[in-house]
Amino acid sequence: EDVYEEIHGIQNTNTIKESPEMIVRAVADLQEYIDKMKPNKKKAYELARLMSPRFVEDKDFMLMFLRADLFDVAKTATRLVNSFQLKLELFGIDKLAKHITWE
Repeated sequence: EDVYEEIHGIQNTNTIKESPEMIVRAVADLQEYIDKMKPNKKKAYELARLMSPRFVEDKDFMLMFLRADLFDVAKTATRLVNSFQLKLELFGIDKLAKHITWE
């Protein structure tokens, strides 16, 4: 990967070395942070969680958001909660707790 980045002139200084323990801790911290958020800030998230806890609390799903924000739990929580609100507005309640795909 380093060679690929060097060849293409890409320098990614924001990489984080992940370990299984670090991932487990980050996911737990993220869930705890979201749980402490004000209810009026996470209505769509909570609705999706009621509809499908398995979808909303999926480790890989949460990890995707954590990686996008370089494991900054506060930023990730805001992004994740806002994504459910936007998803509700754009696609409606039927798609809230599902992956959006192009058909």
